[in-house]
Formats: sequence, structure tokens, C-alpha cells
Amino acid sequence: MRLYNRGLQQAAMLVIFLVATGCGRADSAAPHDQVTVAAAAVGPVAGATAGAAPDPAAALNAAAGAFPVSPGASVSPGASVSPGASAEGGSSAAQGASARDASAARPIPGTDAAIQRWFLDNGAVKVRFNDALLQAERAVASGDVTGCQQLDAAARALSAPLPALERLSPAGQKLAATMRTPLSTFAAAATACLAKDFAAAQVALDSGVVQQADAQETVDEILDGDL
Repeated sequence: MRLYNRGLQQAAMLVIFLVATGCGRADSAAPHDQVTVAAAAVGPVAGATAGAAPDPAAALNAAAGAFPVSPGASVSPGASVSPGASAEGGSSAAQGASARDASAARPIPGTDAAIQRWFLDNGAVKVRFNDALLQAERAVASGDVTGCQQLDAAARALSAPLPALERLSPAGQKLAATMRTPLSTFAAAATACLAKDFAAAQVALDSGVVQQADAQETVDEILDGDL
């Protein structure tokens, strides 16, 4: 096949040479015949008409098997076009569109009726926990052990329904895991306070407040479907 292509290229170059040297001679009939024979050896040239001298660029196209080139243009040997380039681009675009469709079709956890019901059912428990947390902060600052008792009970009460939230959906599992972290820290603060270790209780309370703020932001993102 390589010898065949080389022969076609040599024939095309012969066509260009004969046309270039025969156009300025008076006895151009003989070179014209040679051009016709050489062109016939190369094969049909697109756009050629009977009796007309072959176009060198068209003959070069036919010999090299390349895309049409302008007169005077050259074809680099060994140049190739990747046939899978456009197919790969189309495949990537299709995959991207499919991923966007799947993301749009995914339900938003915040619109899940079961998750909404869980928050409604446990809203009062959350309010009691917040009240107990405020009381515990005052109790730790004043060294009042009794003021931490409600925080311990409220933390356990709010942790109790988390397994039910986990069973609702994967999003429920994420929500429960996010809420459990600050609750555990607040429970440790209550334990330290009841043991009259107010310094440790204060450290735990401060850490729990930071964790609760981060947890609330994460919960919002989960409910919005961003996580």
C-alpha cells in the first residue's frame, strides 16, 4: 500500500511538472498528451472536463487522497485526521447532559414529606433543648450544678429520635449524623457540670456552640439538595 501511494504521489508531481513546463512552449500538443496520460494513470480528477488540462492541485488531491487543497498548497506526508475526535466530543457532551438530567431529577430532601414530618414532630423537643442550653450556660458560669440537669435530659431527648430519621432515606442519615455531633458535645458539657468540673463544662459548651452553628449550615445544605 505504501508503494502504491508513493506511485500516486510521483504521478501527481509529474502532472504538475508537465503542466508547468508545457504551457510556455509552442509545441504544447505533445506535453498535453503526456499530461492526459499521466492524469489517467492517477485516476479521475474531480471537476475535470473532457479535453481540458488537469488542474495540478486537483491531481495532487486525487493522488494523495487528501481533502481538497487550494492551488499552490502543499500536503504534508503522513498528515492524518483523527476519525474519533468528533465522536469523542459528542460522547462527552451527551454524558454531561445525562448527568445534569439525573441531578435535576433527584428529589430535594427538604421537600420529602417524611423528613418534613420528622422536623415537625420534634420541633417542641428542639425548643426545650435550646432553653436547657441557655440555662446550662448560666449555671456553668455561676457554678450551679442543678442548672445543668435539664441540659443532660434535653440532649438525650433530642438524640432519641435520630435513628428514626436515619431510617427515612440517605438524606436522613446525613442529617442525623450532622445533628449528633453537637448533641454529644453538649451532653459531655452537662456531665462535666454535674461533676462540678465547671472549667471542662465551659470548654465543652463553647465547642458545642461552634459545632451547632456548623451543623445548622450543613443541615440547610442537605435539605436544599446541595450535599
